[in-house]
Amino acid sequence: MLESVRQGGPRFVCVRAEAVAAGYKAHLAAEAEVELGAGGAGPEDLLYLAVVNEAPGGGLAANLAAPIVLNKRTGVGLQAVGAAPEYPAQATILGPGERESC
Repeated sequence: MLESVRQGGPRFVCVRAEAVAAGYKAHLAAEAEVELGAGGAGPEDLLYLAVVNEAPGGGLAANLAAPIVLNKRTGVGLQAVGAAPEYPAQATILGPGERESC
């Protein structure tokens, strides 16, 4: 669960993008790198998350095309829309009927 630090801010269910797509790579725009403070950040400093939603027709899907990117050193994050157009916005992680109730 990714949650805003602001009281009553947004919350998102997320998974590590590479857990859905092995070898996942996104391409940050220069503006996004500046906003994240990622200029001197190494790959280990950035965390790429995919937001999980209910898929059309049931099941669960992850948005790999527009990852949430967090700078683990600074705590700054953003959604990098267009950073990974080669990946689907609705990558199936659980098909219809595969979810179990808690």
